[in-house]
This record gives sequence, structure tokens and C-alpha cells, in this order.
Amino acid sequence: WFDQELKTVLGLDVLAEPFDAARGWQVYAAPEADVLVIRRENFAALPAALSEFLGIPEPQVINANIGTEKEYAALYRASLEQLKFPAEFVEAQYASQLSRHFYSVEELAAFRARWKE
Repeated sequence: WFDQELKTVLGLDVLAEPFDAARGWQVYAAPEADVLVIRRENFAALPAALSEFLGIPEPQVINANIGTEKEYAALYRASLEQLKFPAEFVEAQYASQLSRHFYSVEELAAFRARWKE
């Protein structure tokens, strides 16, 4: 997506620019448009990110369609607690260019420990 959409359409190579993994979001300037990239797990910071990106006061962001609030929440929670993947699969995912770009070494180590069988 980053190559097919942002790079091709906007001339923005997100992977060639640093990403602030500690903050979890980054604003990138492109010739045609600026782009806000935020990791899903950092959505709590979305109001601050939008404020900086748009130059506006922090907007109210409403969470909707939250799995932990659905009728299947207990099953969802149990699935997350029990779900594990083969070590080779986990290593391949977290060795990818995208993983290494958007996550710190410490975050990747924690993810590997969390998801490996």
C-alpha cells in the first residue's frame, strides 16, 4: 500500500523517511499532500496527531465497533489470550521491512514473545 498508493500517487516514500516508533505516528510531507501515518495501537494519540497534522485544537475522537464491547467479547478475549503462531511464521512477520520500520527493537522482541508458540 505504501508503495502502490503513497509512493506512486504522491511521490512519498514513507519507508525512506524515519518513523517515530516511541510516539507511534509521524507526519510526512509530500509534494502533492502531507500524510499522517499512525499505528492502530496508537489511536489513543489520534487527537494529538490530528491536532498537529491539521493545525487545529485536539478533536474529540469517538471509538466505535469495538470488539471487547460486542456480544462475542468473551470469546474474542479468550481467542487473543490463547492464540499462538509457529516461530517461523512470527519471525518472518517481524523481520519484514515494514515491521522494522514502524516498530522499535524492543517492541518487536515483545511481539515475538507474545505470539510465538
